[in-house]
Amino acid sequence: MAGYNLYTSQDLYPSHSCEELLADLAGRNWGLPDGARRAQLDVARQVLGNPVRRDMYDRQLGDATVTVSRKDVERLASMELPDDGLPLTESGAESDEEPAGIFAESKGLVAIAAALVIVVIGIMVMLFFGGW
Repeated sequence: MAGYNLYTSQDLYPSHSCEELLADLAGRNWGLPDGARRAQLDVARQVLGNPVRRDMYDRQLGDATVTVSRKDVERLASMELPDDGLPLTESGAESDEEPAGIFAESKGLVAIAAALVIVVIGIMVMLFFGGW
């Protein structure tokens, strides 16, 4: 995965539970006047401390075709979740799908890459079977 990694940027262990990560983040520099640092810690708490958000984030980290930006992670952190943790759709209904705005750019690139692979395979089949 290329891009913004919360675990690396906050020096955290991905193997820790949400509760352990929250406890580790709780003791970090909250009293510092640097608003940007506090904002980064808050985003880390919102994403890594919530099992649903963390699962969505971790799946993206495991996908080599996706580049996660800091803005993507901030959108994920601010995403509204109901009590059961499923993301809300625009109509307010619950959804099992990831919101379109998060990681959407990378998914578009994956679709383009898949189309190119299909074209290359088609050309190879034509050459193999003597169609050209």
